Amino acid sequence: DILAEYYTSAEMKGCNVDEAVFDHLFSILLPDLHAHLLSSSFQPVLFLVPWFLCLFIGALPWNMLLDLMDVLFVRGRNTLLRVGLTLLKKNRRRLLEVSSLHQLM
Repeated sequence: DILAEYYTSAEMKGCNVDEAVFDHLFSILLPDLHAHLLSSSFQPVLFLVPWFLCLFIGALPWNMLLDLMDVLFVRGRNTLLRVGLTLLKKNRRRLLEVSSLHQLM
């Protein structure tokens, strides 16, 4: 029941809260990348909602997903924030080279 009603309610309040927290952390920890994505009209919610609701399925290899599930059950939903920020940090250089919204997608 770690994410049950938190993410699946009709209002998606939990997802909205985590998206706001993530965006704030993203702007502090990776300010250049955050500004670059915003200047390209690429809002973090475009990748955060699929990442958080699908638990990074499609964004991570299978063995990493299994590890993510273990950590998620032990440490809670903040794991999703950490994984998301780590993915952006690891791909920072490539993302900064992209100049259009189409390339980012």
